[in-house]
Amino acid sequence: MERTDLSAPTVKAVLTELVRRGVLGEVTGRRRGRVFADGQDLAILSKGTDPSS
Repeated sequence: MERTDLSAPTVKAVLTELVRRGVLGEVTGRRRGRVFADGQDLAILSKGTDPSS
């Protein structure tokens, strides 16, 4: 956030919307220190790895 001069709530709102639209995916499952990746890349990388399928 320091690199962009945006507030934490603004960054969170944008990331939340990007995840909702499938543009990004959150990969850590944590509440803090989260890491996001491109949604299409995640779909490609996880294809066929779901043990329930």
